[in-house]
Amino acid sequence: MTERQRIVGIIGGMGPLATADLIAKITHHTPVTREQDHLRLLIDSNPAIPDRNEAVRGSGPSPGPAMVESARLLERSGAELLAIACNTAHHWLDDVAGAVSIPVISMVDVTVRAAVARDPARVGVMAITACLATSMYQDRLVASGIESITLDEAEQSAFTRTIAEIKAEGSTEGLRASMARHAEALIDAGAEVLIAGCTEIPIVLGEADLGVPVISSTDELARAIVAAARGASPR
Repeated sequence: MTERQRIVGIIGGMGPLATADLIAKITHHTPVTREQDHLRLLIDSNPAIPDRNEAVRGSGPSPGPAMVESARLLERSGAELLAIACNTAHHWLDDVAGAVSIPVISMVDVTVRAAVARDPARVGVMAITACLATSMYQDRLVASGIESITLDEAEQSAFTRTIAEIKAEGSTEGLRASMARHAEALIDAGAEVLIAGCTEIPIVLGEADLGVPVISSTDELARAIVAAARGASPR
């Protein structure tokens, strides 16, 4: 008989392909002997949530209210813990956590913990400009005594365009080489570990493509979801 597992709610749609990738990774990381052992997932994939990148820049409305609405919808529908399938959207994590009575797992926290566990002196953060502007990753790394490295302005602009291509086209064809070039720029700058701090990155690039460890925020969130749903205390 399958042991009782928490029902997981996912605030998604930011973007849809990355949300689908998270679901696939949750499935991959769940240890099962039959399909009935998999987690029950409730997904609100809402691409109409206001653009978080524009909001960070101050040129668009906050996605916070729509994310709160999604969180409450998922809780009413039976979710017992929540996750947000987007790094930049974690800028509004406190809004979401304060609006529900169930735990919300932080993708950023679990990813930084995985990077720190590798004991590097310098970590390269691959994330879109808006995410970097919030300093979510950089501040946590510095607090752990680790130097964070980011792309220079020209390379960062090119990286953000690569992410936009994945979001717009829903295709990975021809983008692996571009993403690898961005990653290698951080390695050349001294990064010993890379954080894939945008959920589109693991769709096209993995550790096997590079010579240093790559911490996928999507994989780390998926592992944390599985652990929490199966009884571990959500962190």
